[in-house]
Amino acid sequence: MKDILSDNGVLVRTDDDESGSVAGTGTESTVQANAVDRAASKMNLYLEQTAYTLVSLANNAWCKWCNATIAAVEFCKRRGNPVPQPLMDDFNWYIEMLMQLARGVLSAIPGTNPAGESSPTVTNHTTEPYKHMPVRRRPHISTGKQPDGHRLSWPEEPRRDYSI
Repeated sequence: MKDILSDNGVLVRTDDDESGSVAGTGTESTVQANAVDRAASKMNLYLEQTAYTLVSLANNAWCKWCNATIAAVEFCKRRGNPVPQPLMDDFNWYIEMLMQLARGVLSAIPGTNPAGESSPTVTNHTTEPYKHMPVRRRPHISTGKQPDGHRLSWPEEPRRDYSI
């Protein structure tokens, strides 16, 4: 947060007893950590809805700056003081990006790969227009796996003769 608010900006917002320094114990020493925790909770609310695991995002630079920006806003609002407008603009931008990631409008966070299978796969289909289910996946000759929630195969149907 010091990169966003400056050393003096952090001190002014943390020094509750106006002593000119932050006490090593008590409320003043935990204020920054609490703001970072609140910011992480807000981020996780959105990021848990994406294809990423939270562990894979722990060292991501975009996520660190997002967390720092949200934490700085939480930190500024702590005593009911107004948040500087440029910081609020950054906050709104990060929240909008998080919402778009959660909705699937954006699919990538810079510097990361979504969890799950990222290698290309080949699926062989046989079209049989006279059958009830015309497209059939042949698992014994297809590679890769289907996404969760999809049927892997259909029950075999007896051959029907539709000739006239």
